[in-house]
Amino acid sequence: AMRDVLQAWVEDGQFPSLRRDADGDGLYDNAGTAVMDAWWAPLIESIFNPVLGDVSRVPLAFDNAPGPTGSAYQDGFYGHVWTQLAQVLGDTVSSPTHINYCGGQRTTTAGTETSLQSGDLARCAQVLWQSLDAAGAAVAQQQGSDPANWKTLHEPEKIRFVPGAALTMHWNNRPTYQTINMFK
Repeated sequence: AMRDVLQAWVEDGQFPSLRRDADGDGLYDNAGTAVMDAWWAPLIESIFNPVLGDVSRVPLAFDNAPGPTGSAYQDGFYGHVWTQLAQVLGDTVSSPTHINYCGGQRTTTAGTETSLQSGDLARCAQVLWQSLDAAGAAVAQQQGSDPANWKTLHEPEKIRFVPGAALTMHWNNRPTYQTINMFK
């Protein structure tokens, strides 16, 4: 069901899939935002932890999510995840990694010798499904079992203009110096 929600979000006519609150109710319109927001960190961990250990030790934030300053998605694991998924699918990647981390493994023998096993499509798919299932279970505890009804609050991501922050607008990945008078 979560896969179907994500697929519908992609096929909604806008790509990349938009975070939109068109009806102004304070919630994003598409449940895909809730699914992807819940899955993003577990997705990264499922790809990299089996080979690297605790990937959260890497000095790079998992996400550069939307927020009140406007800019987002400038840094984070987006390119790393894309590269791993493209590699395991057999796509040409301009800067490939030496192994496929997704579905890969690190094994230590005799307490000191470590070997890395590259992942393949079947093992990658397995860890991705497991991480999606676990992420969904956490959201289901709070929002119910039907992913099509899951919601994400829009209000915390509204862009706030200073100094007063009384003026706000829907989040969008806007240029740094764009001003509110450019929006209706």
